[in-house]
Amino acid sequence: MKKLRNLSYAAAVLLVTSATSCKKQLEEYNPHSGTAENLWNNPEGFKSLVNSAYQELHFLYGQEDGFFLLETGSDLWYSAGRSGYARQIVYYEALQPGQGQTTKAWTSFYKSINLCNAGINRIDDANFTNETEKNNRLGELRFLRALYNFHLVEQFGGVMLKTKESADGVDLYAKRNTPEEFYDVIISDLEFAKNNLPVSWPAAEYSRATKKAAMGMLAKAYLTRAYYSTGADAQSWFTKAKDAAVELINNRTALGTDLFQTFKEVGASVNASTAARATNKEALFVLAYSQENSALNALTGANGNRIFKWAMTKYRDRPGMENAYVNAYGVDNEQRVMPTWHLLDLFDETKDVRYSASFQETWFANKVHTWTAQHNPVANYGKDASVIGKTINIGDTAMRCKKGDLGYDGKVVPWMAVGSSDLYINPVHGQGAAIDPGKVITNYFPSLIKFMNPNRTWTGTTDFADAMIMRLAEVYLIAAEAYVGLGDPAGAVPYVNRIRERAALTPGALDVTAADINIEFILDERAREFAGELLRWYDLKRVFHDQSKWVEYIKKWNPDQTLIEPYHWLRPVPTAELNTLLNPKEFGQNPGYLQP
Repeated sequence: MKKLRNLSYAAAVLLVTSATSCKKQLEEYNPHSGTAENLWNNPEGFKSLVNSAYQELHFLYGQEDGFFLLETGSDLWYSAGRSGYARQIVYYEALQPGQGQTTKAWTSFYKSINLCNAGINRIDDANFTNETEKNNRLGELRFLRALYNFHLVEQFGGVMLKTKESADGVDLYAKRNTPEEFYDVIISDLEFAKNNLPVSWPAAEYSRATKKAAMGMLAKAYLTRAYYSTGADAQSWFTKAKDAAVELINNRTALGTDLFQTFKEVGASVNASTAARATNKEALFVLAYSQENSALNALTGANGNRIFKWAMTKYRDRPGMENAYVNAYGVDNEQRVMPTWHLLDLFDETKDVRYSASFQETWFANKVHTWTAQHNPVANYGKDASVIGKTINIGDTAMRCKKGDLGYDGKVVPWMAVGSSDLYINPVHGQGAAIDPGKVITNYFPSLIKFMNPNRTWTGTTDFADAMIMRLAEVYLIAAEAYVGLGDPAGAVPYVNRIRERAALTPGALDVTAADINIEFILDERAREFAGELLRWYDLKRVFHDQSKWVEYIKKWNPDQTLIEPYHWLRPVPTAELNTLLNPKEFGQNPGYLQP
């Protein structure tokens, strides 16, 4: 048998498709090779291993696959215009083992965990003479292993928990571990990271894991772990989550973090200069996509950050509009998802600044357009024929896609005009509403612009904003959710109101009391604060461990979700993995999917 190289686990980076080739392995990179042994036996060489452990974060954060896996399939997003793109994730349509995003996730997580394990198990051979430096590097690896294991167990459930690297061979008889066993390792890793990571790194390496990142993730791990328990055990975990979150909040100055004064600064911060990004005070952990700083190259994805594109409406070739990569409108024609009515309805834009800071409703013309009969305005744009002969000049309104009613007859104005009743069927406040497929203008919708770069100069189809993985605002809502879990909504009030005070257009306009706060309120508030930040799928999965209630909640707010089933609460184990194992039936597929 050839040596196994660059393993995730078993065949996580390997397709084995027949019984006669079940021992054939993929040769790429062997942690036990002479090259690795020589490279990692000194502190500077070992740092290259640590740098590599960050790489697979680029599979999720700032990328299309991450947006689908972590945001869609929830209450907040429809497929744009009910397109067929990635419906196995967005709508759970024919989701089965071996499909793209889920298989790539499995491979990515195990590949990264294996690399972290290689470093954790070998750090004593790296000849560190400075114990603090050694523990810093070990803290990074254990933080990253915890983060990858968090994704793994929340996506796939109780699969294989690996704490040793796989290099010279593989145990083809796999054993499942429980989610609780995963969280034992995740929490132990994060506790070590909290105690050993530095408060900050040099500015050129600002995107490395720090003490505040470990503290934030630890609070989230405690909170998530609480929902795997009941009774007194759950209360103990909620208490740990509350205490961890409050500790971070109370020590935010010493840790170099705080909330921005305005919500809009959150989005602006990831598009700032490299120097400014290094002092992003609300960020607990970001993934760098900087074009400017070569010192970050080892931590930067080659394809750039593309997260800003997927929830934008199409504007290219619309009346008065043309594609303009270098402006605030950004890259066009790659829309993948659109907001549900529920997501838009969660905002009271007369009180909450987060709506206007998160969504774009108005586009101004960047070319002259005069309507003619050739444009077929009735059939193509839902307009009245009376617009023929009218002109849109540069700088005029060209498109309006409003959350609510237009307040005027959108058929007769010269610009594209779309209101909620043009997009959704019976969009009533406090109720879910499906997309209206009978309208010709379904593909126009308020666009998520939270992380759009308003000073964009790059003409490519990607951008180089940092990807926000965790920020301090989430810790406030973790504290609030933990108080709710403890049956103490009054304890949640100051943490919720601190977030809402920043969001309020006028002081006090969004303040709430204990009577307002329950778990559904927390979910609503997290949607308002973190829409598009790759948190929603985990938020719902965390809160609704009763899978029937998970389905019920999503269907209530997203009526387009007609195919979701309770078993979709977990993703399927890839076919490649099961085909490689010698005990596939014993290991088993996750419930509901095609069994081996």
